[in-house]
Amino acid sequence: MPLLDRLEHEQALVPRILETVGAHPGCLQTDLKTLLDEPDGRLIATLVSFLERAGRIARIREGRSYALHVGGSDQIPPPPVPRAASSHRSDSAAPPLIALDLTQAPLVTLPRSPSPWEAHEEASADPDIETDFEVRDAAWTILTLEKLSKSDRPDAAYRLIHPQADGTLLIDDLGKAEGLGGVSSAAMFYDPAGRVAARTGFDRDLYRIGVHPVGRGFIGMSRDCILHAYGEDLRPLFETPLTEAPEIIAARRRLGIEDEALRNHIRCVALSRTADRYLFTVVDEAWCVSAEGEGLWGVRFPINAGWARRAPLARSGGRMDVDAALTLMTLSLPVTPVDIRARYRQLAKQWHPDLNPRDPSAAQRMQALNDACELLTGVDAASLAQEAGVRYFREIDRQEIQVGASTVTVTMGFEGGERSAADWIYAAGFAASNGVYLAGYSGRIAMLDAEGLLVRVYDIGAVPRRIAEMNDYLYILTDTRLYVVRGDELHAFISVPRAAELILSSTGFGLLENKRLRWFTSDGTYSGSLVSKTPIRRVYRAHDRLVVESRQTRCVVGGLDR
Repeated sequence: MPLLDRLEHEQALVPRILETVGAHPGCLQTDLKTLLDEPDGRLIATLVSFLERAGRIARIREGRSYALHVGGSDQIPPPPVPRAASSHRSDSAAPPLIALDLTQAPLVTLPRSPSPWEAHEEASADPDIETDFEVRDAAWTILTLEKLSKSDRPDAAYRLIHPQADGTLLIDDLGKAEGLGGVSSAAMFYDPAGRVAARTGFDRDLYRIGVHPVGRGFIGMSRDCILHAYGEDLRPLFETPLTEAPEIIAARRRLGIEDEALRNHIRCVALSRTADRYLFTVVDEAWCVSAEGEGLWGVRFPINAGWARRAPLARSGGRMDVDAALTLMTLSLPVTPVDIRARYRQLAKQWHPDLNPRDPSAAQRMQALNDACELLTGVDAASLAQEAGVRYFREIDRQEIQVGASTVTVTMGFEGGERSAADWIYAAGFAASNGVYLAGYSGRIAMLDAEGLLVRVYDIGAVPRRIAEMNDYLYILTDTRLYVVRGDELHAFISVPRAAELILSSTGFGLLENKRLRWFTSDGTYSGSLVSKTPIRRVYRAHDRLVVESRQTRCVVGGLDR
């Protein structure tokens, strides 16, 4: 269709969509093709999305589609009231937070992982195949190849695949699973024989997920920062709001994290193999808590390389000055810097001149508050107003300029608060024991023992996407590389396309792409590939066999372990 004709067609389709939704309130978005007699479903979805952003249409999740209503209609059902969760913590204070010194442990430097735009070793696309599945580079045997009945076809909503000790866990993190009603997320567990042992929908979403490769069950965090953990039978183990955890409360004060931004600062959650403890991270901190709610230990990553602390000198004073500052801020000894900063922000919101334009004393009172805060903390109050804590500077360029007989040094760089300079923890997981791996954005990976003590440090120079341990091997996955490490030895270094997913098992591991599954032994030796004509939807082990399914076909493969 010529461009002008297409634009005119789209322009005419918008009022038809609004008219149709108004005449059929609650209709499914997938039914609009029929109602409008419009063959281009993708175009309809795009226009509906634009109309939703403009407030002309409201979409309510219903299974794998959306129920549509005219924006502002009285027929729009109210959003469900979130179920409250009470804290399971048995302690009111966080355990001591230990600052990690990564220079005090053996360092294993690995070949740097390039960024996706630097990599030139991406796996080539598989050529078209005539059959539904085909074995490549291996003596595997396709034992059976069968068409699936409609009721047996894999639900594409279960898009996350995690082999575990006694089966395979599949997770629907978007709440699109069929046959479970209006759920926020869902999970399905296959036993070693390939039978569905459990299938459950959850009323909490899965914004973050942690699955132990040789454990049972999993842990998730919802968008409202509620941790919820499940056992092998997918029954609840415990749940607790992280907003009430003393570690999170202190981190929010230190870093100035607002309510709506908290979930973005909690990057990782993890559950131990025996589900007796769990882990969560917030920016550069990691905290380990028992399943009974007792804080066990906490560690903080060092500031990123290249950043230097820059805290302007604040005024000093005698005992009378300190007492006056405490009185002004309605504080008393003993007091912590966290208490002072929190009180400063609270009073600043009340006293700032911009918020009190008719009060001539507001500026003077705000200046007195700044002076009191600087005196009590030793930090320039301007840094507290912008972001909690001291300021940091990162130099990016330095030049010397000759001005007459003098040489002037000009420095260029970035200045920011602790959040800018911090090495955020982007991947975390428990070892086969209760040890822990923590991977920072810098590419530094800390191996800790069960007590949170530093054992070893790896450095790959890029942020990991996933880190897990199986059969004494450590697997570090980035957007372009998979590292297979044992102790301080690099066993394999495998190029991966950006969308590849790592599937671990007790006898090896797979790298799953859209239409290809590459299989390797535990040490990273390539075993072979299974190529599919259509996208692979489900993968699981059934005893000594590998089951791979596309939307309509099931392939059972034998001989992987030979």
